[in-house]
Amino acid sequence: LQRATSFDDWIWVKDKAFSLQESPEISKYFVEWNVLDNVFAVTNRIGSRGSKDEEDRSVTGAFSIPALHSIQATLHGINPSVKKLPNSIPRQPKGLTALFVGLQIPKNMGKVCKDLESYFTVVATQVGSQVLNEVSNIFCIFKAGNSRKKIAFSEEVLKNIEFERENSTVMKDLEDIYKREDEAILNLRTALVEFYNYELQPYLDSRCLATKKIQHYSEQIKKSDVGERIQKENEEQHLYWACLLIQANEVTYRLYIEHQSYVVSIYQNVIGQLDIDRNRYGPSAFDLIAGERELRLHQELHAAKVQLLQSKRKKMKQKKDKLIMQIPDEHLGQSQSPEIKALVYDKQKLQEKIFDIEIDILSEKKWLLNTQIDIRKRELNEALYQQIEFHDAVEDVADLSEEEEETEDIMKSDEELSKLKQERVKLTQHQSRIRNKQKELVMGLKTQQKREEEEELR
Repeated sequence: LQRATSFDDWIWVKDKAFSLQESPEISKYFVEWNVLDNVFAVTNRIGSRGSKDEEDRSVTGAFSIPALHSIQATLHGINPSVKKLPNSIPRQPKGLTALFVGLQIPKNMGKVCKDLESYFTVVATQVGSQVLNEVSNIFCIFKAGNSRKKIAFSEEVLKNIEFERENSTVMKDLEDIYKREDEAILNLRTALVEFYNYELQPYLDSRCLATKKIQHYSEQIKKSDVGERIQKENEEQHLYWACLLIQANEVTYRLYIEHQSYVVSIYQNVIGQLDIDRNRYGPSAFDLIAGERELRLHQELHAAKVQLLQSKRKKMKQKKDKLIMQIPDEHLGQSQSPEIKALVYDKQKLQEKIFDIEIDILSEKKWLLNTQIDIRKRELNEALYQQIEFHDAVEDVADLSEEEEETEDIMKSDEELSKLKQERVKLTQHQSRIRNKQKELVMGLKTQQKREEEEELR
């Protein structure tokens, strides 16, 4: 079997797996125990650094004991020959033991560190240094800390820019401030993406692995030539991985919503400041300096809101799916128990909320299209303005009206503008269909509730 040369190559959904050329070099590992933070400091270095080497090729990370176990579990999924961690590593206490006793640190942690160095060296030969380093990087504590520092620094830069804006005297002063503010927003968003990617990666990997396992055990359950004991084990494993998939999805959607809510708040704050600038310096001066930027920021805001609402819809659909799993049969009619009826009712109420979110998504998409239409109109007007020939005087008023008609003709004939308007019409039609479905659902719920009240009165 060909061995994965990177962690991304191992992920089972990748189209072109095992495409990288594997490096023959094996890293050297150096491990020390950090007494203050109760973590292992691990440095890996490829080869020995010589006097002519211009840069240090070593990488250092900090790993808690649970992080080491997570690394081992992930590597074992890649290569089953990867053994468990050395027995000398202290066990992380759980439950009441963790509360009253805490982590018991052996006196001779030097031996534990040496055992880990040997362990990493053996694992590197089994899965490759590249895979081991990439998997370790996912669970590294330093990476999250660096991302948090970048986020805090970018937020501080934005606060300083806000202070400069308050002290500006004319609209022209804001031109440079806007450029630096855009750069700070980009840096903040980059840091947010880096941080949340780090937070998401273990759960995305768990979701990927759980999906693969569910497919495997679904195929095993369908087989008729296996014994009752094996069949029961397959069903238990199928249930276990299904529960793990649900848990991974819940955390994934929570992190998506948290990240996208942050991005939305960034653009809402900046656009709020632009409204203050317009009122302060007047619409004409504002449009000259910041008109194009305002449209671009609105475009980013509505795009971020669409992503946020889509994540909320996914989370709501998962809640609905969990309810469906608890309902044995939706078509039992009058024989349904009160508990089942309550679950069915809750499921329908969730569907009503999903319709609300879908309508909001389409509304934000329409706002996004309206902004894109305004941007395109502005571009066409600017292009037309550059072509205008100015004369000392206009002898006939009809000459001016001809220029206005020419502008209208350009707007009507522009293909990009026409496509945007057609897309807006489609969104409006889609929104109407969802509203009709929602009305039918609400009417059905009211009819069902009225019927149940009449039955109770009999």
